[in-house]
Amino acid sequence: MGTLMASWPCGIALGLIAQGQIAERFGWRAGMEVTALFSLASFVLLLVFYRLPPGAPGTSVQPTWWNPPTGPSLRAVLVASIAWSCFNLGLTAFFSFGPGLLASRGMSGLEAATVTSLPLWIAILSMPLGSCVPQRLPRPRLVEGLSYLMTAAMPLTALFERSARRLTAGNMTMPSTNQLPPTSSTVR
Repeated sequence: MGTLMASWPCGIALGLIAQGQIAERFGWRAGMEVTALFSLASFVLLLVFYRLPPGAPGTSVQPTWWNPPTGPSLRAVLVASIAWSCFNLGLTAFFSFGPGLLASRGMSGLEAATVTSLPLWIAILSMPLGSCVPQRLPRPRLVEGLSYLMTAAMPLTALFERSARRLTAGNMTMPSTNQLPPTSSTVR
């Protein structure tokens, strides 16, 4: 599961860095075509090289009618779906507006896309580690609980923005609202 979860950040990070450069040189269609070719090549590699792990139970295909989840399973699926949707919404907003914001602050397009892709490169390493390391510890649920606490505490970091800004000497990280460029509603 960690390997699967680490695969999509790699594609997005490479796309942030490479697609703009390809589009500038060869047009936007070339960027889409290169992406499609990489996807096709990945699919072919999966078909050719993937094998079930040793000792994994085989799957039997039985013609059955689709049974939707009910009761607690339905609630779990809905909660997971909402969480995944919110996560993807946040990613879309971050990767859609992050490079433009950094470019408006003076970075080149490539620099802005590279900086914006850094969290994805970190995710590529942290997801497999996060799935493997706790399984090898004597108390794997402790790591899970600490992860939940850290996630719940993340909104508290907004309270420390000013002190963090002083520590970073006004870097481009976390711009305060008075430094944002004017929006269409404030421009007359």
